[in-house]
Amino acid sequence: MFRRKYTFSNRRRFTDKFKRRGYRRTKQSRIFGRSSTRGFDIFRNRDVQVIVGAALLFVAVIFLSNRWTPVIELEGSQSESVEWKGEWNDPGAKAQVRGSTLKFIKFPISVKQEGEVKPAILGTYKIKYTAEYRGKTTEVIRNVVVRDTVPPEITLIHDENFFVQSGEIYEEEGFKAVDNHDGDITDSVTREEEGTKIVYTAVDSSGNTTVVKRDIPYDDRVPPLISFDDGETITIAQGKKFNNVYAAYDEVDGDLTNKVKIEGEVDTKKVGEYKLKYSVSDSHGNYAERVKTVVVEVAYQGDGQIIYLTFDDGPTAYTEEILDALGAYGVQATFFVNGTQPDYYYNIGRAYSDGHSIGVRTYSNDYAQIYSGEDPFWDDFVLMEDVIWEQTGITTPLMRFPGGSTNTISDNYYPGLMNTLRSQASQMGYIYFDWNVDSGDGEGLGAEDIYWNIVNGVENKEYSVVLCHDSNENTAEAISMVIEWAIDNGFAFEALTAYSPTAHH
Repeated sequence: MFRRKYTFSNRRRFTDKFKRRGYRRTKQSRIFGRSSTRGFDIFRNRDVQVIVGAALLFVAVIFLSNRWTPVIELEGSQSESVEWKGEWNDPGAKAQVRGSTLKFIKFPISVKQEGEVKPAILGTYKIKYTAEYRGKTTEVIRNVVVRDTVPPEITLIHDENFFVQSGEIYEEEGFKAVDNHDGDITDSVTREEEGTKIVYTAVDSSGNTTVVKRDIPYDDRVPPLISFDDGETITIAQGKKFNNVYAAYDEVDGDLTNKVKIEGEVDTKKVGEYKLKYSVSDSHGNYAERVKTVVVEVAYQGDGQIIYLTFDDGPTAYTEEILDALGAYGVQATFFVNGTQPDYYYNIGRAYSDGHSIGVRTYSNDYAQIYSGEDPFWDDFVLMEDVIWEQTGITTPLMRFPGGSTNTISDNYYPGLMNTLRSQASQMGYIYFDWNVDSGDGEGLGAEDIYWNIVNGVENKEYSVVLCHDSNENTAEAISMVIEWAIDNGFAFEALTAYSPTAHH
């Protein structure tokens, strides 16, 4: 290889060149506070060159290995709900492209939305959001539930004047249930009684539940009932003891007899008419009062006792024979009639025309029917009053309970009913009669046995209310025998009136 010749002049030029270069470096070092020659020298270090090269290579590898991916972020939540028939406003979504390694680098891209929500139709709807970048696609699903969360409404029907008497059963006044989605669901309402409340529950097709409670309007507006076992009007003989028998009962408070106040007095030593006023109030302030009339009359001055012949279960085919027997002796009696044999109703009119007393013994005489309750008894009773009115043109205060006022047969159909019926009868002004002598003719006895039953029964009594029946063919014959015996022994016969002894059991 050819080598250029090195001369002195060349050396000088080379030396001057480096001096000038050294002067500039010295000047730079003074400016920057360090030797510039050392700063340049560091880059001539091979280790430094290796490090810098490796760093550049690392950055290049990271950048080339990064993968760009579209990412979707939903506004709101992934599961949304909207009320039935409400307004649906989609909160939307946004999308970005992010690097797999250079995550701090991101930039927005557009989002495509698919799907529809129908707020008028219950159900679950899907909204799909899609983003695409350089062939890569990402999608996110949002679930939107159209639901009915509004519970049904229950309306209770109530009259402010309505109440339930304590001890009685509440009768439903009415209610209605309406749902915003299902409409009228009254028929599906469940109703349960809990103590003094009625609980109504309505559930719609979406499971929304409404519970409403009604306070049963219990109240006591019924006054107590004051009753007299012997009726509102009684007659007693002068000088006899007056037995003031009464009772007061309230449906809520029970027996109030001890709280009854009595105004007035009866002097049995003096003949006359006396009035007693009975009054009582229950715990709710309901007031009741009743007046009893006591007639004190001159004591019977005859030579014997009084016999009140009474005949039940007529009129029948044998009633005319009995009327004939009574008429033959001019004896007055009392007929407690029923309506089971219409063909003989005319005998009711004849008996009244002959001067006999007429009383009611119910229409059907059917124990199972009349003693099944208060209303059945009085409904039947009124039917017989109508028959008596048609035959006689009168109404009568006289009555007799089938089986007697203290019969136990009624307990087979309605336990305790007789207590109520007796009180109601007195309250309505009826005088009910029992008997203290039983002829036994209701058992189908012959005339001789009937005769002796009556004679033995009345012989030692001051007054006798004799129970007989129209239904026995032997009764008329027995009565003729009794009348003859009684007249011979100084007895007198009378028909019952409102002032006669009632012979209560």
